[in-house]
Parts: sequence; structure tokens; C-alpha cells
Amino acid sequence: MRFLGKAPRLEEPSTYDVSFLLANQRVRGIGFTPVASHNLRFKKRIEQGWHLNVCDPNAPTTSPESNIHKPLSDFEVTDFLDLIHKAAHLWHIDLGDLPEGSLL
Repeated sequence: MRFLGKAPRLEEPSTYDVSFLLANQRVRGIGFTPVASHNLRFKKRIEQGWHLNVCDPNAPTTSPESNIHKPLSDFEVTDFLDLIHKAAHLWHIDLGDLPEGSLL
């Protein structure tokens, strides 16, 4: 299991994303979509803002269940550490006694 976070531009929280991998397969993710879009293959709308990806690595890639986007309507991120803590809480990951202001 791996819990990964990326912050390409630290000054822009909308560029952050986190992923939870199980046996090197992404099963959960949180990211930001600046503009709402449609996934043309399945004709599903990906809402603007923060969203949760629920991925099923056992589903065929042609299946709509292989990657579901769920909007996180009340999800706001102030900085990268805030995103790490909120994702860990959402996915029931115990970060232990992580000192305030530090990363793993």
C-alpha cells in the first residue's frame, strides 16, 4: 500500500493531487478539475472542483466502473499538508503522530 501526494506548484492548491495505491494499482485519488468536462467514452460529466476518483483495478478499462468521479462539494484545501490530512481522514489512514507542519 502506498499513499502518495503531489504538489507541482506549491503556491497553487488546485495543482495538488493524492492517490492511494494497492499493489501498485490506483484505487483512490483526489484531484481538482478547473473546468467541468465530459468523459466522452462513457458520456459522464466530471464536475468542476475537487473530486474523488474511485478506481476498480479488477474492472475492465472499458467499464464505467473502472474510474468513477465523485464531486467533493464542500472540500476546500488551503495547502499541501491540509490536503494530505483531509485525504488521510477521508480514507481512514492513520498518519500516527505526524508533527504539525511536517510531511512524511
